[in-house]
Amino acid sequence: MPSTSKTSLYETLELDGDASPSAIKLAYRRLALVHHPDKLPQGASPVQIDAANQKFQAIGLAYAVLKDEKRKERYDRTGRTDEAGDEAKTEAEWKEYFKELWQGEVNAETLDQFKENYQGESVGHKLGGRGGGFG
Repeated sequence: MPSTSKTSLYETLELDGDASPSAIKLAYRRLALVHHPDKLPQGASPVQIDAANQKFQAIGLAYAVLKDEKRKERYDRTGRTDEAGDEAKTEAEWKEYFKELWQGEVNAETLDQFKENYQGESVGHKLGGRGGGFG
């Protein structure tokens, strides 16, 4: 997806162009939590929901590009974020990506625990007492 915004990926993550990998990761995590569409108040308008989704996607794109050395170097050199000619990630690469985000094993239990912590209530309560899973 080519960058169509005049805002740089660094500005999206509120970083300087010489930000370290750890600063990039920290900025992503902070902003993703702040701007996640699920954090909107109940009764948010469709316009607010759309704006939150767009902001969240922009934050995700900025992180996806800047955390990857090859993509970051290409972006820094050309300003492009598109993936033309790049192959899709393999299953192993996706596992490594999520391991990095989660700093450990990703399975149903860790996902349920994350959801419980993120939403501030028990998963069972949110799922009508069914417990486990995302939906």
